[in-house]
Amino acid sequence: MSDEEKKLKLALKRDEDTRISKKRRASSGSSGGLVGKVGLLVFTLLLCLVCAEVVLRGQKSEFSIATDPNYDRQERNYYPAEGRQNPWIREGEEYLRVAVVGDSFTNGAGVPYQDKYAVRLENLLNLNDGVPPAAVKIWAKGGTSTYDHYRYLEHAVEWEPDIVILGICLNDAEDHQKNQTHSAWRADGLPKPPEGFMKWLTSWSKVASFVYTKKEVVRAMKSHEQYYQKLYQEDYHGYKKFQGFLGEMKKELDKRDIKFFVMIWPLLGDLKTENYSFHNIHEIVHGVLDGYGIPYVDLLPAFIGKSSTRLQAIPYVDGHPSEIGQRIATEVLYRALIEQKILPAGYAAQHKGGPIAGDYSRWYKKLNPTLVEDQSKP
Repeated sequence: MSDEEKKLKLALKRDEDTRISKKRRASSGSSGGLVGKVGLLVFTLLLCLVCAEVVLRGQKSEFSIATDPNYDRQERNYYPAEGRQNPWIREGEEYLRVAVVGDSFTNGAGVPYQDKYAVRLENLLNLNDGVPPAAVKIWAKGGTSTYDHYRYLEHAVEWEPDIVILGICLNDAEDHQKNQTHSAWRADGLPKPPEGFMKWLTSWSKVASFVYTKKEVVRAMKSHEQYYQKLYQEDYHGYKKFQGFLGEMKKELDKRDIKFFVMIWPLLGDLKTENYSFHNIHEIVHGVLDGYGIPYVDLLPAFIGKSSTRLQAIPYVDGHPSEIGQRIATEVLYRALIEQKILPAGYAAQHKGGPIAGDYSRWYKKLNPTLVEDQSKP
């Protein structure tokens, strides 16, 4: 090999060594940079967690509904003596008899006696001269279902009513005689306390407690929605009873020539149109009632989009209708009874006005351009 070839070979080897050395240094630098970036990210996350922990520890965790500005409910409810109920009727006189059957919504759980929709309805039925006075009586109890209401109906018909109104809530398909199934479904719709390591972690860290609580609330809300969907599955025995006893009620009342009417309550949780999760259940109930030829009114259109806080008996705690919810239900029911000719036309209110009097009424209409007063309505 000549001297020139040796020099060329040596130069090529030197260039190769230099290239390999640069590559190694570059690789080492890149690896170091990646480690540094990862370390910085971890440090930032830890700092954020520490800051969040400090902020959460500094906040008061106690929540009292009594201090909430939305809490303006009465401390006690007062009830009249039995002899003071139905004050328009007189012994020996003919009067219109309306029996109202249902569960806790019908029984007026959480509201004063005078705000129950049955009592409010009785007031509206006694507005006019020239028609017999009216009495509305309640056969209802909380925690019951449609098959229970059939038993109440058997007692109500002994009073010989002219009209029977059944209040339906979406949980009326529950079968309490076989409650293991729906009790398990319902339990799954409640937030579960942490267990094991998570129990220790949430007791030590406010951040962990906050994240766990939010996660459980979301899971429980989804399970709560699924609970009601399961109640109306075709193979659920409670739903079969729901259908069957509605048919039996219709048959029994037809036999006695008593008018039958149903009012359907929505659930008073999230009533935002896009968030209400039970539209399909309302449609299922409509289908059952239509199949038997039972007239009804659904309260959902009157409630959807309104404030759940105003409509609940105790906001965030008791989802029964407040006095506002009961008032809305009464007005919808009263109009439906007249429009569907369940009530004689003479019971349509003869004296009426707008919701606000005088100048305030004009301002109200300006602020609500869709408000049109229809004098043909009761």
